[in-house]
Amino acid sequence: MRHEVITPGRLQGTGVRAAQDIADYVLTYRNHKLAVIEAKRRDLADTEGLGQAKKYAEKLQTRFAYSTNGAGIYQVDMTTDAEQYVSQYRAKLFMDIIDQSEKSLVFCATQDHARAVRDARNLRNIG
Repeated sequence: MRHEVITPGRLQGTGVRAAQDIADYVLTYRNHKLAVIEAKRRDLADTEGLGQAKKYAEKLQTRFAYSTNGAGIYQVDMTTDAEQYVSQYRAKLFMDIIDQSEKSLVFCATQDHARAVRDARNLRNIG
């Protein structure tokens, strides 16, 4: 997963650009973008970033879009339009299909997220 610049920002003239569209997280595997994750503060609704996540998923052509506040996780399957709350990201499913010997760089928004990623990776390496 990594931060992903969606657009460099609209050109406003004289070389000045508007703010970039940047996804909080993009889950990729072998340069194939799988999912966009928009993370918001815990005091906001878990669906606060849903519109943003869908917009970015559409631009990046990912199958899944997620919106979270760290407590709840809302998932959209961009292929089937199915929407639902989930208890975890599809990261475990993705971890099951990737080559674990490949190196990965993961950017985490919080320590809780970092621990969850570490634990998911460690469980995969043990099992």
